[in-house]
Amino acid sequence: MRDAIGIGGVRGIGAWVAIGVLAGAACAQPEAATPYIARHLYDHSLHAEPVLLHRIDGSMMTYTDARGLLRRAPTSEFLVVLPAPSQIEPVHPDGDAPEGVVTLVDGQRYTGRALATPDADEPPLLWHAPFGTIRLALEHVASVARLGAEAPSASGEGEDRVRLSNGDTLTGFLLEIGERVAIETAAGEVDVPFAAVSWARIANPPVEPRGVMVWLDDGTVARVEILPQATPDALETRVLLPGAEEGTSAAIGVRTEDESAPVNTGPRLSIPVASIRALVFDASRLVGLGELDLVGVRSDRPWPPSVGFSNTDANPLGAPDITLPVPLSASWALPPRAERVAFEASLPERSRIWGDAMLVLTVEQDQGAAELGRFHLHAGSPTASVNVPIPLPEDPRRDRRLRVDFLGGDSGPAQDAVVLRYPLVLLGPE
Repeated sequence: MRDAIGIGGVRGIGAWVAIGVLAGAACAQPEAATPYIARHLYDHSLHAEPVLLHRIDGSMMTYTDARGLLRRAPTSEFLVVLPAPSQIEPVHPDGDAPEGVVTLVDGQRYTGRALATPDADEPPLLWHAPFGTIRLALEHVASVARLGAEAPSASGEGEDRVRLSNGDTLTGFLLEIGERVAIETAAGEVDVPFAAVSWARIANPPVEPRGVMVWLDDGTVARVEILPQATPDALETRVLLPGAEEGTSAAIGVRTEDESAPVNTGPRLSIPVASIRALVFDASRLVGLGELDLVGVRSDRPWPPSVGFSNTDANPLGAPDITLPVPLSASWALPPRAERVAFEASLPERSRIWGDAMLVLTVEQDQGAAELGRFHLHAGSPTASVNVPIPLPEDPRRDRRLRVDFLGGDSGPAQDAVVLRYPLVLLGPE
């Protein structure tokens, strides 16, 4: 249950290489009836291999490698399944046009629309997602936003917030989210239709993502338990609540057909393999560089351009691309378990003809610094695959920073920029 008294605390109980063309002599094609998708498989050091992915069946994966050999390997050998950076496509919501998106405390996201709430002391959120209606206790919800609106990050003030379409913001304790939104404010309870709300942010503490997370082409981001495969073209799963352990009964309740029927607390969901944009087998091991705190930006220019970030929701793994102008130095606070950073660095097309710049990575701790690598980007070599280990500190309680310097080369023009694609930080085991 949600405790209004404890609103500020816990609520309730509760290879960066181009994939090329895997065809012809490069890769024997599977039979026409066998579904497959071109993806990169990343191992536990974030080194990539381009493959044709056929199926994920429980703890095993079947794929065709770049030499054309059909392989079957344990999923434990890999950490991530991703498209090549050049293959990222925008999400395409299926079915009825969604009204909004609900985000859970561990980063799960579901497009859809809110339904009427049941008559209860603490009514859950009933959300009609692309695969059915899901039932969510508010203690598991981080935010709900209408399409075109974006809920802000948690304020840290311990109060729920609701932004109305007229620009007014209500603060207090959210009682209900459905076809109507009710919030208890200092002036009393306010009840408005969902259509009048831009977003609602609940002051629930975040839960670290863990286990298998999957990103789908309809915008869904789900934490799932992978089950034995029933059909060759689908991934069999059930969706898990934030913090739940695999093999337990803590699955998200789903009504897949009759919305008046009792909620199924252990649903099997079939995900077409072709709809999988990305999949990580252990979400606790990865974090996007752009999701870390940007703690310092320096430039020799009097009015330097800012660091640019792409839309987090559009990128698989929620790792936004980062654009750095030249000359600029940007520093991010590293998590204690950070042990490797990897991304593809690329000069934009407009910078490639005359581009000449140096990308330098350095880890800083206390008053010391250690260079991790430097990469020369120019017209003849406009991209670089960056994958470098980060030395672990003797004392994990001491702060470390990753500094990325983008400096002009000997003949580099003033308009150079670099884009860091899929910038990921690998975390050591817990």
